[in-house]
Amino acid sequence: MLDCGGTLLITVAASVIVWAASLASFVVPEGGIIDPLIGFLIMVGVFALMFALGEDFDAPGRPKPEGLLEDIRWRCLRDGHAS
Repeated sequence: MLDCGGTLLITVAASVIVWAASLASFVVPEGGIIDPLIGFLIMVGVFALMFALGEDFDAPGRPKPEGLLEDIRWRCLRDGHAS
């Protein structure tokens, strides 16, 4: 079994062989790389902000364990199953 150093060495060697043999190429878009990069960074920022605010304001979607237990207790009491 390879350790991390061996795996890294094999990965670097394979990458060097692929790039040296011209099996891979880097193509720059016609419009440049700055505009797509800025758009990507803006989208990452928007999604990060959306998820951060969603967690902060307790957005619905995933039940919290304490709320789930309260709901089960309430339903048991409401339906006459005293616990």
